[in-house]
Amino acid sequence: MKDDFRKNQSPPKFLRNGGEMGRVIGEKDWANHPLGIPEKWPLSLRMSVSSMLKTAFPNFILWGEEYYCFYNDAYRPSLGKDGKHPFIIGQKFEEAFPELIETLKKK
Repeated sequence: MKDDFRKNQSPPKFLRNGGEMGRVIGEKDWANHPLGIPEKWPLSLRMSVSSMLKTAFPNFILWGEEYYCFYNDAYRPSLGKDGKHPFIIGQKFEEAFPELIETLKKK
């Protein structure tokens, strides 16, 4: 899922050295996404994503009231070889994991 939109642009600083997922997030066309372009994300989201991308431990972030999905390279194998990767980046949790939404709502 590589969007030509961002391929020729350098990734935002907070995504650099973020492995495959840093590249995937940087190449995604965020222009029409409710979060907007990564350069304009809240500082707390940029810092959280940057830290997540640089750790060797599997990490998954659900961001905001809509629970937008972000994950790192170490988490990627959990999504299966032909599974949800990379389609769920930035997707609402309920759309990415409809099979788990009832479990999330119980918390």
